[in-house]
Amino acid sequence: MPGRRLFTRFFLAQMLMALALTAVLGAVFFLERSRAMAELVVDRWAPALRHAAGLPAVDGPEPVRDTPVLQSAERPAQAGRVPIYAARLTSVQEVLAAQGLPPLALAMDARQRPATLWIELAGPAGAAPRWYGIREPLIEPSPPLRILGVTGVVVAVAALLAWWLARWLTRPLDALRLHLAGFRPGQTRPDTPPPLAGASEEILAIDQAWQELAQRLARFEQERALMLAGVSHDLRSPLGRIQLAASLLPDTPEVAQRRASIERNVQVADQLIQGFLDHARIGALPLDQAVDLAALARQVVLQRHDAAEQAGCQLRAELPATLVLPQAHPQLVERLLANLVDNALQHGASPVTVRAGREGARFWLEVSDGGPGIPEAQQALALQAFYRGDPGRARPGTGLGLAIVREAAQRLGARLSFRHASPQGFVVRLEGPLTP
Repeated sequence: MPGRRLFTRFFLAQMLMALALTAVLGAVFFLERSRAMAELVVDRWAPALRHAAGLPAVDGPEPVRDTPVLQSAERPAQAGRVPIYAARLTSVQEVLAAQGLPPLALAMDARQRPATLWIELAGPAGAAPRWYGIREPLIEPSPPLRILGVTGVVVAVAALLAWWLARWLTRPLDALRLHLAGFRPGQTRPDTPPPLAGASEEILAIDQAWQELAQRLARFEQERALMLAGVSHDLRSPLGRIQLAASLLPDTPEVAQRRASIERNVQVADQLIQGFLDHARIGALPLDQAVDLAALARQVVLQRHDAAEQAGCQLRAELPATLVLPQAHPQLVERLLANLVDNALQHGASPVTVRAGREGARFWLEVSDGGPGIPEAQQALALQAFYRGDPGRARPGTGLGLAIVREAAQRLGARLSFRHASPQGFVVRLEGPLTP
């Protein structure tokens, strides 16, 4: 989810802080500016208001300026209440009280520009209060558009700075994530990978730890492949001698059954050793060749066509003309396809269909059959080495088929999934990027 990304959270946190700081500074500036404007207005109008109301001067005679003051015995019908958000008018009321002209009430007539501010003042001793109006451009009930515009510009600049800072701080993390996501088992890695540009010491330490772990994993994969290949090779020599000795046994009815049992067990052991070798080679093959997935799939289907007919199974392919994987290996892709088709022929039911295609920069491969497939509870176990779905071992197999498919899919950067088709059937799907 976008809201869970570190960049988004960091950006939103900075924006909230910027908005809060802008709001506080804007409010302080607006209130102080309103106070300053109110003092300026009152200084200009106080003498005229005292003269119109017949009130004595506070500190001696004051010069009476030619400033027209409107008068009314009642509040004018066009004058409305002062809005709550009109901070400048509230400041005018406070400054008037400080100047010895405490207003009884304020009203605003904003039909014309400049607006008219009506002030109710108490008259001389015994006189009734009256309303006095002044038309002053510096008095407006709403904040000036300049302040709102400046505030908007400050918020926009803060948003740009917050975006740039969040991107600058999270870019090394994104690069590290791509390094981790791009790692494939058996992948050849440079001895000195390029450092992460602009990364902090903490991120560089994580990257260094990851590089060391990747090198250990690579050494482990090489040692495992070498060990499996060596053991498998050494086992084939005694198996060959056993096969040769069985063939030299007398061809009599009493011996024929035992010889067939020996040859069958030797064949099963040879298949198991071949599975070991395939499993070891999958992790060691370099992904440095362009492979036509569609051509290889047609070849695998053609090679198994006779075996499918003998088993009474319909085997077909629905493939595009070409589907090239730029970074792959023909043996890896061929082994993957062969295992999927062999599993469908051995454990599924007719028809078996191989499909493939491309969606943008991604490819997909499906092998479907008409059988019941793997129960959902056993699908994760089926990808493990040596897992056999048939407890009675009534069907042939080594338990390495889907493990090899999983290993090959990981190397191609693809995702392996299962689904039950409707109304009947089972589908194994492989989906991944054309370039891992």
